[in-house]
Amino acid sequence: MYAARAQHLQEVIRPALAQGEIVVSDRYNDASLAYQGYGRKLGVETVRAFDRIICARTQPDLTIVLDLAPSLSLKRAQGRESGRKSKQERFELQGMKFHKRVRDAYLAIARQEPRRVKVVQAAGPVAEVQGEIRKLVDAFLARRLGKGSKQ
Repeated sequence: MYAARAQHLQEVIRPALAQGEIVVSDRYNDASLAYQGYGRKLGVETVRAFDRIICARTQPDLTIVLDLAPSLSLKRAQGRESGRKSKQERFELQGMKFHKRVRDAYLAIARQEPRRVKVVQAAGPVAEVQGEIRKLVDAFLARRLGKGSKQ
């Protein structure tokens, strides 16, 4: 997993950042911590050590956690997979306890870093969730542009 992350950082993320681009990713080190460190019980310090080595100073400025009860999350994933007529993914097969640990980890990360990590309740209609995400991103970009113009 971290070998792929190192390659992605070298080939995509860091060159884009060096050109002043905004990078949006659906998973990064918080996902590794939640899924591997907590969910799979590999240990927080182990995952953080890999993160320090591989990701180093390339860290997210904003993380949006789409919070959903694990039972509803699994139900949605199963519906999505059956609609594609594909097999369940490896994470869907991990069981409810695993998914509860992952959710708890994301919420703990959000509590530890409230300025960077924002939680959006994802049980509502798509348009409502999208609107909340848009507000968070717009506010973040406004702050970022405001800071840049003062320097």
